[in-house]
Amino acid sequence: MEVFSVPEVDMVMVSKNSQNERNEMLKFVPQIGLNNINYGDMYRLDSFYLDCQNYRDHYRDPYNKLLRPKRFSTQSVRCGIKLDPQLELLKKRTPSHVDPIPVVYPVEYSRRMDFDRGFQMSGRHARASAFGFPAPCVRVLGR
Repeated sequence: MEVFSVPEVDMVMVSKNSQNERNEMLKFVPQIGLNNINYGDMYRLDSFYLDCQNYRDHYRDPYNKLLRPKRFSTQSVRCGIKLDPQLELLKKRTPSHVDPIPVVYPVEYSRRMDFDRGFQMSGRHARASAFGFPAPCVRVLGR
């Protein structure tokens, strides 16, 4: 079985070359004064990305020659971009709207038995409901 020697990488040179390429990202969006673009926020996000890449290079260095970025050396807690507070509202379930059931009063029957007119059925609803009619709403006449 043949033994292959793997050449070691000089992470200091690799990191310097990659930093020069990554710094071009800061000049990607020209500052032409658009009102709908927050240039300070874009610079903050891009510089955080560059610090994350430098932090990755720091951990890839086998001889610990690269320094940890200041952003990651000053904080011992989890750091990063704070979440938007509106995101918590979007994660909540949407409240369902339940329509109230209209109040229905019982049917009034008359004492007279008019067999000549046929069967008559009527009902009344509360005036505050959507079905508030002063007259009976259902009539079924026989014959």
